Amino acid sequence: MNAYHDALTNRYRQRGIMIDTNLLLMLIVGDMDTTTMRAFKRTQGFTPQDYRTLQEIVVRFDRQMTTAHILTEVSNLGGQLAEGLKEAFTIAFRTQVESMEEIPIEAKRIIDISMFGRFGLTDTGIYLGSKDRYLVITTDAPLYHYLIGNGVDVINFNHLLTP
Repeated sequence: MNAYHDALTNRYRQRGIMIDTNLLLMLIVGDMDTTTMRAFKRTQGFTPQDYRTLQEIVVRFDRQMTTAHILTEVSNLGGQLAEGLKEAFTIAFRTQVESMEEIPIEAKRIIDISMFGRFGLTDTGIYLGSKDRYLVITTDAPLYHYLIGNGVDVINFNHLLTP
């Protein structure tokens, strides 16, 4: 991480970090086995080093924040794993969820925000739940640019990876 990312980490260390869907999925599947992570179509773009990098970032924070919308997406995507891996996913998912704090954001509130039409329920919920509260980490470039442009501190995980 560079000085900018270190400063963000220090600023939000006690407040917390919100992990976007794809990264949370990678973290959970990687907790199962990084070989599975590389074989699963939803996480195969990540490497074992990416997984370790994300782990190193997440442990720097006192709190990991999430929303029901993020968790629903992760659960649904994890449901696409091969039948023999679903029990391991359920265990890893449960362990991860138990370590997180869930921010309640009603869908009725989310759909009233102008960005909803472009970004959908989960990403709009990330915006509402994190603004002025938490650091966001994502691989979603359009969401990253929207958050930056609207005063939300965010790290694009892709910027941390070495080619």
